[in-house]
Amino acid sequence: MRYEFVSVKFKQYKLENVWKEYEGENYRDIIRRMSLDGWTYKGWVPTDFSNYGLITAMDFIFERED
Repeated sequence: MRYEFVSVKFKQYKLENVWKEYEGENYRDIIRRMSLDGWTYKGWVPTDFSNYGLITAMDFIFERED
């Protein structure tokens, strides 16, 4: 098994934890693109937080058999 991690950062968000704007590629486009390349989406991990405890960055985890 091989794993790939794709980072996503957020530029703006509401305090209700609803994301408004991403830096770079939209998460749906990332999942679609990776799926077309043979990767399976396995989940996500938060990698950075704001001073208020909101997630400001995360990694998507993908898996593929070699």
